[in-house]
Amino acid sequence: MVNSFTYFFHQCAGADLTVLHDPDCRTDHSKFVGVGAAVFFTALFAWISASFALYYVFQSYWVLLIGLVWALFIFSLDRYIVSTIRKGKGFAAALQSAAPRLLIAVFLAMVVSKPLELRIFQQEIDNKLHDVDQVERKSLEDNIRLRYKEARKQYVSRLDQLTKELNDLRVRSDNQALRAIQELNGTGGSSHYGNGPAYRREETAAQQLNKEFTELDKQSSPLIDKLQETLSGLDRRMEDEISKELSKRHSPDGLLARIDALGLLTQKDTMKWGSRAIMFLFIVIEIAPVLVKVLTPEGPYDVKLDSIEKKVKAREIEAVSQLNEEVNRNIQIYLGENEQAVHTQLQGNQALLAQINEAQLEIAQVMIDQWKNGELDKLRKQADQAAIPTLPANLALLG
Repeated sequence: MVNSFTYFFHQCAGADLTVLHDPDCRTDHSKFVGVGAAVFFTALFAWISASFALYYVFQSYWVLLIGLVWALFIFSLDRYIVSTIRKGKGFAAALQSAAPRLLIAVFLAMVVSKPLELRIFQQEIDNKLHDVDQVERKSLEDNIRLRYKEARKQYVSRLDQLTKELNDLRVRSDNQALRAIQELNGTGGSSHYGNGPAYRREETAAQQLNKEFTELDKQSSPLIDKLQETLSGLDRRMEDEISKELSKRHSPDGLLARIDALGLLTQKDTMKWGSRAIMFLFIVIEIAPVLVKVLTPEGPYDVKLDSIEKKVKAREIEAVSQLNEEVNRNIQIYLGENEQAVHTQLQGNQALLAQINEAQLEIAQVMIDQWKNGELDKLRKQADQAAIPTLPANLALLG
């Protein structure tokens, strides 16, 4: 008797328990425990990986059920493959039969390992996603500012022009007022102190420039205020649009975004080799059940199973042979009966054909006689008609 633990893994290995639990096959029990364990833990890793991947998409613990379905699929596939590999035909034949599963295992390992890579490198991926998000937000903001920059350009140009004209005139007015004061103090100009002609000339020029500045300031101020108000309105609209667009944009946190971020991270050698190591590990895990079965030497279980299959095949071949003999015998009997019936029918047909032949001969003879008599009658009539005209001439000669 085997314990529950061994029985469970024997079931996982897809073994015929009636054959495996035969006393002659007890040396194969531990081998099939290893095969069954490889099948079971491969399915377990598939469940964990599928659940991680689906959780990133649906954010719900119900994905554990979907992951369980995926694990059961992997379990059934592995169990079927290892149960159909036969060791009696040699290592090459076993490896050839397992080759499709090995290719599938490589593909599944690449799929299954990716969610666990996302989990293992989660911190690095989160940082990368944050950097990518900041770059995309900055790009979005720059595009909006660039669009408004073209609209602001004409207003800024006009405002700069008015401001420059007003500032230039203010500088000229201030400089002229300074020259007038220097002329009055005797520190500049003609260097004569007092309210002389030179001072009055400079003062008149200063008053004139001040008057022009006052008039220009009076004319330009409303325009400058209006331009500044327009620019402030554009700036507010621009900031509102930036805030609105940024608020509508969600930070990348989906499965595809994380896979993209992992791809960017694996461009570095350290991350690249770490990612490949995880993938190679899962390739080994995925192909483990098949490799264990292929590399395991042939044992009593394989011999007995091969013997049972050969016996069943021989018995079925014998049954088919007997069936063929019975069918051939029935065909011979049927053909014999048909041959006798055909012979009898042919004899009857020959007698009928003979009668028909005789009747045809009689009919032909009658037709010939009728034709002959008709022709003779015609000849007699012709002879009689030829003899009648010569009778008067003969009578004349007699007279």
